[in-house]
Amino acid sequence: MLQAIGGTVPPNTDHAISVSLPTWKSNIGYEEGQDWVMSRMQCGYPRFFVHPLIQSLAQEVLRRCGNAELEATTLFPSSRTAEICRTFMIARIPVGESSKIRIVRFIPSPKADSDIRSHVNSKLFGVIYPKEYAPIAKQVWQHTG
Repeated sequence: MLQAIGGTVPPNTDHAISVSLPTWKSNIGYEEGQDWVMSRMQCGYPRFFVHPLIQSLAQEVLRRCGNAELEATTLFPSSRTAEICRTFMIARIPVGESSKIRIVRFIPSPKADSDIRSHVNSKLFGVIYPKEYAPIAKQVWQHTG
């Protein structure tokens, strides 16, 4: 039996390594971005599909630091990669729009329990931008590795 379009491979895992596109038609639909395929995607290769948990985190970043109706965000693990994204985007949008692309930084709070801080050194950077520029940010995500 074929696994459903958009299902995780292996099945029933939060961190799949691939996605089910069981027919040639579904592969073509995916490549063409057809809604009947894209709306069923539960996961995908990380450069082409943002994991649902990361999508949720990005929405929380927007809730706290942006406008989820007008803006989108792409998350990065370092200031360097966030700045690469910002610079790439600014070079490809109208000159007057560059101030709308900004970086927000999240680091563990100094008020956090010192035992937790000694074991967690995660940092998170979000590039926030108008939604219409999401395809430009996606290019950075896909092609910078």
